[in-house]
Amino acid sequence: MAVKISIRTDGNRTSYKTLVAGSGITVTENTDVTVAAGSVPRTYVWFVKGNVATGTEQGATFRMKRATTVEDVELHVKTAPAGAALIVDINEAGTSLFSTRPQINDGGTVEADTHAFSDTALAAAAELTMDIDQVGSTTAGADLTVLLHCKEALV
Repeated sequence: MAVKISIRTDGNRTSYKTLVAGSGITVTENTDVTVAAGSVPRTYVWFVKGNVATGTEQGATFRMKRATTVEDVELHVKTAPAGAALIVDINEAGTSLFSTRPQINDGGTVEADTHAFSDTALAAAAELTMDIDQVGSTTAGADLTVLLHCKEALV
């Protein structure tokens, strides 16, 4: 179910957003809805099909429309790396967001949840890129998906 509601973002303008079931806001027919000012969830997704290889700026470059706060990262592969972990890095203007980069351990298919952020505040117009720093030593991981979960400021 998609519902179109108006959100007053300041005293002079109203913007219209389409919300989809599961977006975290409950809407019923003929009900006034108040959405708190602040932020909306955003997830940036990188996908690398097939065997991954090391390299910089793999996949899309994302440009932040507004100030954004990074909340979490997830990594998934269909084929597990073997012999060593698969390690990625997400950069803002070439500088890592991490003090400990996210990785999928040798033989695993999901992120080990050992990452630590050094920078979670992204300015409007910041550009994000993804590097693949390590892929496994005997078998490279394959079909990599990286999800960066954020909150984007409304105004």
